[in-house]
Amino acid sequence: MMRPLVVIESPYRYLPPPSMPGLLVPLLRWWRQASNREYAQRCVLDSITRGEAPYASHIQYTTVLRDHVGGERSTGFECADAWGQAAHKRAVYCDFGITGGMQDSISRRPVGQRVEYRYLFRRDIPLCHKCACVLPPEVPRCPTCSTWQQSHEASQ
Repeated sequence: MMRPLVVIESPYRYLPPPSMPGLLVPLLRWWRQASNREYAQRCVLDSITRGEAPYASHIQYTTVLRDHVGGERSTGFECADAWGQAAHKRAVYCDFGITGGMQDSISRRPVGQRVEYRYLFRRDIPLCHKCACVLPPEVPRCPTCSTWQQSHEASQ
């Protein structure tokens, strides 16, 4: 059986708040990106255990392209988009939120490509009552099957 191709979306880049002292920025950026890289590797492993063939461009391309250089970051996005066209779905890992880069990638997906929202660490996650996919925070309609969620239905 052929494993379905899945694009992994998880945080990578870290932009510190403008008020942060300049001396701390490089250290914190390095630490956060190392943590995000480890998290992305866990996401890939989670996808493999689900029987999928995952692809995480932010693990592969950041080893040869510099994420903090605008032109190289754009090239990485272009390469990732080319791979993403062939994928069956996108798995968006939400434990640490959805970053701008993740949102951009989701918005550039091919029409009809399924998006699944997942968590590695949360156990109290909201699930769609129809298709059982993980629901993103504060979204009244399931992104997979477009079903209005019960709490939203009750309020209408």
